[in-house]
Amino acid sequence: NRKYNEVDTVALTARFSALRASGGGEVQLRENYGPHGARQVESLAAAAGLHFKRYGRGTNTVLVTSTEPLPNYRPELDARHGTRQAEVALDDAEAARLEAALRRVGGAGAGGDSSTGSSDGGRTGGSGQYLPPHARREQEAAAVPDSWDDVPMADVLDAAPVDGGAPTQASARMRQRQLEHAHSPAAERMKEFRQKLPAFGARERLLAAVASNQVVVVSGETGCGKTTQLPQFLLEDAIARGRGAEASIVCTQPRRIAAISVAQRVAEERGERLGESVGYQVRLESERSEDTRLLFCTTGVLLRKMAGDRDLRSVTTVIVDEIHERGMYEDFLLVVLRDLLPRRPDLRVVLMSATLNAESFSEYFGGCPTMHIPGYTFPVDVRYLEDVLEATGHTIQPADSWGRGKAKPMAAGAGDANDISAPDYASPEYTTKYSAETVRSLHAWTGDEL
Repeated sequence: NRKYNEVDTVALTARFSALRASGGGEVQLRENYGPHGARQVESLAAAAGLHFKRYGRGTNTVLVTSTEPLPNYRPELDARHGTRQAEVALDDAEAARLEAALRRVGGAGAGGDSSTGSSDGGRTGGSGQYLPPHARREQEAAAVPDSWDDVPMADVLDAAPVDGGAPTQASARMRQRQLEHAHSPAAERMKEFRQKLPAFGARERLLAAVASNQVVVVSGETGCGKTTQLPQFLLEDAIARGRGAEASIVCTQPRRIAAISVAQRVAEERGERLGESVGYQVRLESERSEDTRLLFCTTGVLLRKMAGDRDLRSVTTVIVDEIHERGMYEDFLLVVLRDLLPRRPDLRVVLMSATLNAESFSEYFGGCPTMHIPGYTFPVDVRYLEDVLEATGHTIQPADSWGRGKAKPMAAGAGDANDISAPDYASPEYTTKYSAETVRSLHAWTGDEL
């Protein structure tokens, strides 16, 4: 039997109380408490009003308690990540060139220190390690320049909009258009169809899960509506909250025909022309505009975008559809996204699968929440050949030559074509439910007519 360290509840309670009183920070526990001990620590953290996450597994498990929400994955706490750090001596000229290069790619702010510059906008330290939100705020506050005259005008224009700014006005226009369309007859008819889909009933659960978690895994049977509805829910919610102009949702599809057809369907449901708020981009073809906020694309297109924007600064939500297909591009995208999450705590990732293997993807992303959408059941009516013959009035003649001058052989046991007695395989209501013509046709039928 494995020997685990005993949890000192009194000492940890005092330690967590001190952490809560400090107003910011975290406690990392590397003792081997085992699964039961980890649950004890989690309970103590919850009782103190703190956030808790468990990273790694086995002897490499790290229990982290923090005053701020924690990401699902932290590479510096993953023993398998293999990160390496080294100090490099630079002379003044080399340091100046490095600082200029970091500023060009947006990693270091105006007047920033090249030793702490990072292309992740301060969410990680210079060593690439994760910084909790309170530490990021302290770092960002320390980086505020003494004079705004030293800040490039491009940085000012890219800053968050103030009241009356163009992005706010654009969001208001999008919300007004959405409200006007919602009361149109076409929207009412489309809403009736959408409400019949199982995915429509999971709208509030999905929005709540995405708002409170970086990664959410959604599984749903084919036909439940997850591909067309879930991206729409996120876009509609952002527009309704007055954040439509700030939203940038990318939904990947494994095939270009799927990306195009789904974009066309979603635009139709929204009562828009393709290329307005909903568009698509595949290799050598696109239909989008500056107003596009929901973009359907192939996985390769998103990977190509990340080659030039590795932190996806222009994207707020990434939806990866059909992850159960496990294509090469899809698997590589999941690896890249997992490494990206610590650098982008504001990024939301939704993984959608048509099978019930959500647990494996959830485990890969540090135990992120999962939700399942049931399939849509369609009514099925059983119709037999005799029903078709009865409905169409078609008759089968036993001696039909089919233009070859040859009579067709009778079915075994059929007897005389005028005999309307039921064959051995017929139901008791064979002669009472169907007409004499249908019964004679079934006696004459050999299968060649099909």
